[in-house]
Amino acid sequence: MKNKNILHYLLSSQIHFTGKAIYTWLALLVTLSAFPAQALAIDCFELDGAYVYSQESTPVYLGFFGGEVDSDSIMNTVSNYGSTVSALSVRNDVGKYGSSVGTYSANDNVASKPPRIYKNGVLITYLTTNLVFLDRVSLSEIDASCTFIAHSPAIPTTYTLTVTKTGTGAGTVGGGGTYASGTTQQVSATATIGSTFTGWSGDCTGTTSPVSVLMNGNKTCTATFQNNLQIPNLTAIIFLLTKQK
Repeated sequence: MKNKNILHYLLSSQIHFTGKAIYTWLALLVTLSAFPAQALAIDCFELDGAYVYSQESTPVYLGFFGGEVDSDSIMNTVSNYGSTVSALSVRNDVGKYGSSVGTYSANDNVASKPPRIYKNGVLITYLTTNLVFLDRVSLSEIDASCTFIAHSPAIPTTYTLTVTKTGTGAGTVGGGGTYASGTTQQVSATATIGSTFTGWSGDCTGTTSPVSVLMNGNKTCTATFQNNLQIPNLTAIIFLLTKQK
């Protein structure tokens, strides 16, 4: 019985309590309030049609939350994404994405890179049992609470790739634009004379150029350029010029 239902029962019942009984009930309510009922971090309506990608360097599509007979649905236990034997299923307890031990698994309590859940190109939460992720939901919670009606994932047809630059140096970047969902695009960074390209941040990583980006959402990549030119010590120059007079 939920806390508020217990309180409603006490207030509306015709039971006559002794002083000791009242204190007992009050103590029970205080205890229950200290341990509130757990709730999903995100509601089932938001999850309906949401789709899942791994956090690998090249993200892998892991199905969507839909009807129990839809081919790509995680709720379809005979599909590639919902069966207990498929390599792409978060329900496969010996697979990369569903085992109790695995960096990319939804069911590893200490997984550092669990699957991400997107809807309409926006990251909405993580599919994980790792409580370090405050914004999270587990597969067991979804199974216990949700029934979905979506027949296909809510994936936009296009996404925007934004490429920017930062740092003390100079250079040019390329590859930004609007691209079809699911395609792989390349972004580049080229340093000008006197500068060095030192690496990517944002949705791109590494220090190579060009680098590939999977368009499974709106992405932003930032290139950092470092200035290699030595700036003269003006104080020392002025001192030397003064001594020569």
